[in-house]
Amino acid sequence: MSQVGVRMSRQSVWQVLRQRGRAANIPVMISPRLLRHTAALRLARAGRSLSEIQSFLGHSNPLSTQALLHRLENLSEAA
Repeated sequence: MSQVGVRMSRQSVWQVLRQRGRAANIPVMISPRLLRHTAALRLARAGRSLSEIQSFLGHSNPLSTQALLHRLENLSEAA
């Protein structure tokens, strides 16, 4: 929702995230996908179950969630 209570378009969300990321001097481009993946990884590291993370992400198949978490862990370790 916008500051005036109107639903934001996808482009508006991207624009706000880019602006806030730049203002905070974050060296990577912030996107809805990055926030979603970061949240999933943090949930996993906090000990949440695969089914909880699957539900949060809206995945119908737990294998999708498991594969995503595996990729994210590998990327995180490489960084």
